[in-house]
Amino acid sequence: MATGRIENGPTARMVAANLKRLRDARKLSLRALSQELRERTGRSLSVDALNKIENAATEGAGVTRRVDADDLVALALVLGVNVSALLLPPTVRGVGELTGLDHPVSAFRLWSWASGELPLPPDDDPSVGDEEAARARADDFGMWSDYWESRGRRWDAECRPHHRIDRTRDWARHHEVLSKAASAVQAAVDAGMSLPAVLDFLMESVTQHALFEHVTSGERVLRTVGDQEYNRMSVSDEWRQLPDDETRAFLARSREA
Repeated sequence: MATGRIENGPTARMVAANLKRLRDARKLSLRALSQELRERTGRSLSVDALNKIENAATEGAGVTRRVDADDLVALALVLGVNVSALLLPPTVRGVGELTGLDHPVSAFRLWSWASGELPLPPDDDPSVGDEEAARARADDFGMWSDYWESRGRRWDAECRPHHRIDRTRDWARHHEVLSKAASAVQAAVDAGMSLPAVLDFLMESVTQHALFEHVTSGERVLRTVGDQEYNRMSVSDEWRQLPDDETRAFLARSREA
């Protein structure tokens, strides 16, 4: 029985575009990549198959081939990247699409999700029901709400099984400065503040400061914990290439607006 042709979604198109980009960057021909796959991973993808995979990046480019999970891992190994480098946009600037979402999401948020750092917000996460998402919105995305606390624990357990080990190592490495921070928290509690109020203050202090990071192009990438502002800024050209003081002024004006 004949079956209907399955259309390539946004993730398949992203894989195709990234495969060609990474292959070209390494100056690998389709034949050379096919040989590398066979010799290094035992995965057999012919030149024709690889060409059809890359065709998915271009509408109307002819016959395409879908990538299965084994293909994806083998390609990542041979190209020397993690799987996310094939699945997601090549930078954290702007927005990206993901299969299952009906709207673009900031590329920074997609990378944070794929690397296990943060879950998608409820409105961007198909696994979160409408009632649960509404409850989280009503709490104004409070970092210490029951929703985020339970979701954070589950996220760490399921998506970052290595995190506890990494966190313990960090605690040991930075014991001296963390001891001072713990003493300051204890002093605030002794002065009459509740522990949740102190922790909320610390989180708010962090979220109010924009963090700037250099990337390889020399541009500065604006990162804020608040995704609404980041989503707006990430699709704007206004802040790019601004010196630090001008960028901070721009942020101050946008917050006042």
